[in-house]
Amino acid sequence: MDTEAHTSPLRASLEAIGVMLFLPVATTIVAILATVTGLFNPIFAATGTWLAVILCGFLLKREDIRWRDLGFKMPDNIGKSILFGVGAMIASFLIVGVVISGMTAAGLPVPDTSLFGFLEGNTAIYVPFMILIVWGSAAIGEELLARGFLLNRFEIVFKSATKPWLLAAVAQAVLFGLAHFYQGPSGIIITGIVGFVLAVAYQFTGRNLVAPIIAHGLIDTVSITSIYLGVTP
Repeated sequence: MDTEAHTSPLRASLEAIGVMLFLPVATTIVAILATVTGLFNPIFAATGTWLAVILCGFLLKREDIRWRDLGFKMPDNIGKSILFGVGAMIASFLIVGVVISGMTAAGLPVPDTSLFGFLEGNTAIYVPFMILIVWGSAAIGEELLARGFLLNRFEIVFKSATKPWLLAAVAQAVLFGLAHFYQGPSGIIITGIVGFVLAVAYQFTGRNLVAPIIAHGLIDTVSITSIYLGVTP
């Protein structure tokens, strides 16, 4: 299916930006409501992401586009997707390690992960957080948003350029990084780099989301587990 058939570059850019503005607003509203009602739980953080996914699904539905058309389906070669997923995870950690070393040498702070400090040693929260947030919200939800929706919208925006995919990959990586503003400037840079690596995994596995979902889940599993074990910087 041609996912560009009924979408203009202007509409695609407005939808991409609108979704990314909607995400923090939805998350904030859910957090406020949960706090006011006394039902606050860190697990509610997933709600904002899935509300954004629902919004994207509505926008796609208007054009008769399904998530599977953007790669949310079983790949033809699951082994290749697993291999690329693990490879993208390893590549992300290697690149991020070099970048963080450079930033600290330049006197810049490491990404701020204090928001997740409540997980340290807290098994009762760590287990559901791993299932619902790390794999449910981040790995699946954020991949639908960033590599599924945003990347394809930006390809429409840059379709007249020489390398529309490359520009789209950079654009979605920038927004993906900015969505992690709570980790500070270093966090924005790091997650932006990871977002680009995941876009590469998506592209080189036949534009299928399984590889970036695997990579994203593994990256966050390692990161969150290190916080749980108290071994982060």
